[in-house]
Amino acid sequence: MVNRIVLFSDVHGNITGLRRIFEEVEKLENVTHIIGLGDYFGWGAGGNDIVELCRSKECILIRGGHEEIYNRRSKNCIHCITRIYLISCFVF
Repeated sequence: MVNRIVLFSDVHGNITGLRRIFEEVEKLENVTHIIGLGDYFGWGAGGNDIVELCRSKECILIRGGHEEIYNRRSKNCIHCITRIYLISCFVF
Protein backbone atom coordinates (compact mmCIF):
# COMPACT_ATOMS: atom_id res chain seq x y z
CA MET A 1 0.00 0.00 0.00
CA VAL A 2 1.08 3.53 -0.75
CA ASN A 3 1.13 6.08 2.04
CA ARG A 4 -0.19 9.48 1.11
CA ILE A 5 0.69 12.96 2.25
CA VAL A 6 -1.88 15.66 1.56
CA LEU A 7 -0.64 19.21 0.96
CA PHE A 8 -2.79 22.34 0.92
CA SER A 9 -2.08 26.06 0.91
CA ASP A 10 -3.51 29.53 0.41
CA VAL A 11 -6.79 29.03 2.27
CA HIS A 12 -6.91 32.78 3.04
CA GLY A 13 -9.77 32.46 5.52
CA ASN A 14 -12.01 30.32 3.30
CA ILE A 15 -13.27 27.86 5.90
CA THR A 16 -15.85 26.45 3.47
CA GLY A 17 -13.13 25.61 0.97
CA LEU A 18 -10.97 24.01 3.65
CA ARG A 19 -13.86 21.87 4.84
CA ARG A 20 -14.31 20.72 1.25
CA ILE A 21 -10.64 19.77 1.08
CA PHE A 22 -11.01 17.66 4.21
CA GLU A 23 -14.13 16.00 2.79
CA GLU A 24 -12.05 14.89 -0.18
CA VAL A 25 -9.20 13.77 2.10
CA GLU A 26 -11.65 11.53 3.98
CA LYS A 27 -12.22 9.62 0.73
CA LEU A 28 -8.52 8.79 0.38
CA GLU A 29 -6.88 5.73 1.87
CA ASN A 30 -3.58 5.65 3.77
CA VAL A 31 -3.23 9.37 4.45
CA THR A 32 -0.36 9.62 6.91
CA HIS A 33 0.01 13.42 7.09
CA ILE A 34 -1.94 16.52 6.19
CA ILE A 35 0.36 19.50 5.76
CA GLY A 36 -0.64 23.13 5.34
CA LEU A 37 1.88 25.22 3.42
CA GLY A 38 0.88 28.64 4.70
CA ASP A 39 -1.46 31.57 4.13
CA TYR A 40 -4.37 30.33 6.22
CA PHE A 41 -5.59 33.88 6.87
CA GLY A 42 -6.17 36.86 4.72
CA TRP A 43 -9.36 37.76 2.91
CA GLY A 44 -11.99 35.48 4.46
CA ALA A 45 -13.36 35.60 7.97
CA GLY A 46 -12.61 32.02 9.05
CA GLY A 47 -9.24 32.46 10.79
CA ASN A 48 -9.89 30.92 14.20
CA ASP A 49 -12.21 28.29 12.72
CA ILE A 50 -9.45 27.28 10.34
CA VAL A 51 -7.00 26.78 13.18
CA GLU A 52 -9.49 24.70 15.15
CA LEU A 53 -10.35 22.57 12.11
CA CYS A 54 -6.67 21.96 11.38
CA ARG A 55 -6.07 21.01 15.01
CA SER A 56 -8.93 18.53 14.88
CA LYS A 57 -7.39 16.93 11.78
CA GLU A 58 -3.90 16.92 13.38
CA CYS A 59 -2.43 18.91 10.50
CA ILE A 60 1.15 20.03 10.37
CA LEU A 61 1.05 23.77 9.65
CA ILE A 62 3.88 25.82 8.23
CA ARG A 63 3.77 29.57 8.64
CA GLY A 64 3.30 31.48 5.38
CA GLY A 65 3.60 35.08 4.31
CA HIS A 66 0.19 36.13 5.63
CA GLU A 67 0.98 34.71 9.06
CA GLU A 68 4.25 36.67 9.06
CA ILE A 69 2.33 39.85 8.28
CA TYR A 70 -0.06 39.23 11.20
CA ASN A 71 2.86 38.58 13.53
CA ARG A 72 4.59 41.81 12.52
CA ARG A 73 1.51 44.04 12.62
CA SER A 74 -0.14 42.93 15.82
CA LYS A 75 1.21 42.81 19.33
CA ASN A 76 -2.10 41.12 20.19
CA CYS A 77 -1.62 38.31 17.69
CA ILE A 78 -3.35 35.10 18.67
CA HIS A 79 -0.48 33.44 20.52
CA CYS A 80 -1.74 29.89 20.12
CA ILE A 81 -1.70 30.35 16.34
CA THR A 82 1.86 31.65 16.42
CA ARG A 83 2.92 28.75 18.59
CA ILE A 84 1.35 26.17 16.26
CA TYR A 85 3.21 27.48 13.24
CA LEU A 86 6.54 27.73 15.00
CA ILE A 87 6.28 24.24 16.43
CA SER A 88 5.17 22.86 13.08
CA CYS A 89 8.13 24.38 11.30
CA PHE A 90 10.47 22.58 13.69
CA VAL A 91 8.56 19.31 13.32
CA PHE A 92 9.08 19.49 9.59
